[in-house]
Amino acid sequence: MTTRERVMAALAGCEVNRVPLAVWMHNFASENSTRGLAAETPTNNGPGSESGISLHARI
Repeated sequence: MTTRERVMAALAGCEVNRVPLAVWMHNFASENSTRGLAAETPTNNGPGSESGISLHARI
């Protein structure tokens, strides 16, 4: 089940293979510079990543 399929099914009240969930936070103190933002940005968000961090376009 893709991310989009999961979200759309959950919104329709259908069964999904897992709960769609997104959590994020900002560290404004370090993200005020380009270097600080780069240091705070995770790099392990590729396909198959099990880090719990992924990038998604708006639905």
